[in-house]
Amino acid sequence: MPDLQGRIKPNSVSAAGMQAFQQEAMKKMQAVPRADLVRYHVGELNNYSAYAGVDLTPRLHELRMPTLVVNGADGLLVPTGGVYHSASHIPNAEIKIIPEAGHGLMGWPGATEAITAFLAKVAPVAAGVR
Repeated sequence: MPDLQGRIKPNSVSAAGMQAFQQEAMKKMQAVPRADLVRYHVGELNNYSAYAGVDLTPRLHELRMPTLVVNGADGLLVPTGGVYHSASHIPNAEIKIIPEAGHGLMGWPGATEAITAFLAKVAPVAAGVR
């Protein structure tokens, strides 16, 4: 696992916290059979190759449904600037940046609440709000 400490936004995760996370992740990965790790990585490579070099930005204006663009403020894979750029091409898109959240932000406080609030606004019956 690469050393992520130098890539984390200052003050978002302590060095000790990141080190503990890396150690725990390494321990869990050592318990996974090699064949499963290979299968996982081949799947990831296939996933990346499906969209590598593809830019759908010119088609974003075609979206006509209510759209919420959500991103973690501390995400390493999708920079916040890219989120604003993409959302600017979607008519009436709303943006919600989850403070201190990284990639895979659904586990971070505030993410599910932001999505639930958006759904309650655009589709109150579907969201269980009457």
